[in-house]
Amino acid sequence: MIREEQNPPESETRANDLVGNGAATDLGGKLRAIRREFIACGGRLLSREELRNEIADRRGGVRRVAHDEENVR
Repeated sequence: MIREEQNPPESETRANDLVGNGAATDLGGKLRAIRREFIACGGRLLSREELRNEIADRRGGVRRVAHDEENVR
């Protein structure tokens, strides 16, 4: 008897690829380690408003329009 394989939906396959091989977990762990090292070396995390100001400064003082900022959370 020939058994037909059932293929999962594409979105489920992508999620399995990320989690199944440990990529998502490994990346998260690496990012948390980098964050801890940054703080241990005296780094200071920015608030959302401080981050927006930093980005604007790097763009030469240009900020996106207000309604675009509200969509970024």
